Formats: sequence, structure tokens, C-alpha cells
Amino acid sequence: MDAIHIIMATSASANPHNIPNERIENIVRKRKISAITFLIFGILLIVAGSLLASFESQRFSVSFIVFGIIGIVFAFMYWISAEKILIAARKYNTDRMREIQLQAQNPSVFLFQNADNRNLAQTTRTGLPSYEQSVSPHAEIPPPYEEAIKAKPSDQESSQLSSSPIPIRSISLSVDQAANVSSTPKMKRHVSSSPEQPQLLWLRHFFAGVCAGGVGRTCTAPIDRLRTFFQVYGLDSHGRMTIKDTFILMIREGGVRSLWRGNLMNVIKVSPETGLRLMSYETFKRLLGQTTTHEIDVFQKFLCGSAAGFTASALIYPMKTIKTRLTIRKTNEYRSIADCILKIYRGEGLRAFYKGLLPSALAILPASGIDLALYETLKRRLEAYHEHPTNPIEKLIIGNVSNGISQFFIYPLLNVRTRLQSNVDRSDTMTQILKRLWTHHGIRGLYNGFSLHMLRLAPSSGISFLTFEYVSKLLGAKAL
Repeated sequence: MDAIHIIMATSASANPHNIPNERIENIVRKRKISAITFLIFGILLIVAGSLLASFESQRFSVSFIVFGIIGIVFAFMYWISAEKILIAARKYNTDRMREIQLQAQNPSVFLFQNADNRNLAQTTRTGLPSYEQSVSPHAEIPPPYEEAIKAKPSDQESSQLSSSPIPIRSISLSVDQAANVSSTPKMKRHVSSSPEQPQLLWLRHFFAGVCAGGVGRTCTAPIDRLRTFFQVYGLDSHGRMTIKDTFILMIREGGVRSLWRGNLMNVIKVSPETGLRLMSYETFKRLLGQTTTHEIDVFQKFLCGSAAGFTASALIYPMKTIKTRLTIRKTNEYRSIADCILKIYRGEGLRAFYKGLLPSALAILPASGIDLALYETLKRRLEAYHEHPTNPIEKLIIGNVSNGISQFFIYPLLNVRTRLQSNVDRSDTMTQILKRLWTHHGIRGLYNGFSLHMLRLAPSSGISFLTFEYVSKLLGAKAL
């Protein structure tokens, strides 16, 4: 049921002093309990699927993980619906209190709304409708209005009433209660000045970003593994291996199924990272917009995008290391995600999970800023030029252009980060790897695998932006 319908269905029994009332609070409580239940259920299924993968029960493990992800999606949906009901109730409460205050200022004017047909009874020069005709027999009429109902309104009051654009509903508060409603502590907890709360906005953007990251990366998982494999091993045979040779080597080593090796960890890592990045970008823009009187320019968007990219990358970086190890592992080297984490920790310590963080940060800061700022700027310029919203094909092209420009400048650092995470160059630092790649392979070594990198990012970036904007629109949150 829609949030507004729920509010209207419960408004008949609602106490004007306490909206949302107990029925609305019960609905919200039940939905949040359902959301928490689905979240716990989804996490338990994902953990169970990971454990089953340790015993080579691949068929059951995939099913458990898929149902776990579905449970988490349902948890987000239930939680968002509960928040929407609360916001609708608070907005309804604000409007109702405004009407009460208007009637308190002019107690001689009293309008009724029929509970059956909901048509507003308007006063005329002959007088107000009688109490028996306009009010339900079960309703109580406030004492201060008894004399006003029996008396005829003046000509001035009638003209003001007939021309008033504000529909005033019937109330059940006394004048003294209405006059003091703004100072009631209980009411202050429920009145909201804005129907969109920041908490709900970041939650909507985060959920839309999670969907965008999962959809975009799942479609390009085989290309991602081929790129990573080629980056690590493509130059180790004196530069003779080609993309075709690398692909054949992967098929021979683990079969067609190996093309999606590490895909689960890829989705688990990319989805929250994309959600955090896009949510942080929208949040930083909103906070920056509150401190300035003019529209945010391109440079400010670049700063917001850089900060958002670094925030997401720093929080998710250990999962990137695990994903890289799972992607390039040999058959039966790691039995599951948990086994990979334990072996890395026992063999190399906690520091191994953050290997390559410095080149990653140096790469993410400009890349994320250029990508997000350029995408939004180009899209708005194109919309202004054509005087109509951009279509999906145009958004896909803009996303590819902005992402391609950003990735071209920072790809050498991404190459170094991948080699550090894979532990191929065990004792080398970032500068040593860069120097060796430049000395032995030149510019080709720095951009090894760039074509595959862009081949994966081209559809992935466009799909992610399209998904993010579409899901944000469905959730009622403006984005990009």
C-alpha cells in the first residue's frame, strides 16, 4: 500500500497531537523488523554459501548466495518503504497543524468535511450548515465553535471564506489547544520541515549505487579476469604472450567456468564500493551546495568526486586484494573466500590486505573526480544544447567518454596496484615496479592490458550510470 494511502486510512482514528499514531507506528515497526529479518537471513545465506564452497558444493553454494542477495535487496525495499511512510505522516502532520492554526486565528469560521464523500461544505450568506447536516453524529464539536455555528457570518467573513484557496479540514481540537500546538513538545518530534530527510536520501543513493555496481560488473566479469590475468602474466614470457594466448591459457587451465572465477567476490566488492562512491558524491554535493549561493561548478564537482572515490576505495580496499588473489589463483589453490582470507592473513599478515593502497589512492583521486564531474557536466551541456533530456544511448556514450579519459591518465598506477595485490613482485615497491616496467617494456609495459581494461569499462561504466539514474528515479531521489 502506498504511504499516502496508509496515512489517509489511519487519519480517521489519528490523534492530531500524535501523528503518526499507533497504527502507523506499528506498520513502520513491522516493516523495519521485516527488513532486519531479511538482512540477517541474507547474510546467513551468503555465509552458508561460502562455507559450502569450501566443501566443493558449488551448486548449493551458488543457490545460497543468490537467495542471500535477494534477501538483502528485500531488506532495503522494506526499510525504504518504512521511511517513506514516516515522511508522509510527518508531512501530513505539518499540514494538519497549519490548518488548525489558521482556524484558531479565526474561530468564527468553521468548515466541515463530510466523512463519506469528502466534499468541503462552504458557507454562504444564508449561514453555515447546521451541525446535524454536516457532522457525523459520533463526532464531538469543540465548545468554542458552538456559538459560531449558530451565528451568521458577516459579509466580509463569507467573502474571505469563499475566495480562500486553502482547503481547511474539520478538526477536533479546542482553540486553546490549537493556539499552543506549536509549543507542544510531543508535536515537535513529528513535525518535519522537509519531506525528504538526508538519511533517506543517502540510503536511496546507496541502494541505487549497489544495484548499478552489481549489474555493470556482472556483465563484464570474463573480460575483467582476462585483463587481470594478462596484466600479471602477459609480460612475464619476454613480452610474447598476446591477449589470444592469455585467453587460451585460461581456458586450458580451468575451462570455460574459469572465466567467471572470482566473480562472486567481484560483485560483493564492487556493489558496495559503487554504492558508497555515488552516495558520497551526492552527499558531498548537497553539503557543498548548502555553503554557497551559486550552482556548483566543474572544479567543485571534481573535488566532490575525488573525495567520494577515495572514501569508497579506502573502505573496500581489502576486498579488492582478496578479489585479485581469487581471480589469478590456480585451480584448488583457495577452496573458498574464507580460505583465501585465512591463508593471506596467516602467511603475510594484516598488512597484505592493504598492499598497493598508495598507488590506488593516487589513481582513484583524479580518476573518480574526472569521471563523475565530466559525466555530469557533459550530460547537462548536451541537455541544454538539445533542449530535452538525454536518452540511454547518449548517457552510455557520455559515460564511456568520461571514464575513458579518466582511466587513460591513471592506468599505469592501476597496473602497479594490480601487481602489488597479486604478490607477483613480492619485495618490490611502487617506484621499483614503475621503473622496471619502463626500463624493460617502455610505454607498452605501463599500459599493458589497457585495451582489455577499456573493453570491460566501456559497457560496465555506461550500464552502471544508467542503472544508478534509473533506480534513483524509481526511489524518488534526484541523482547526477
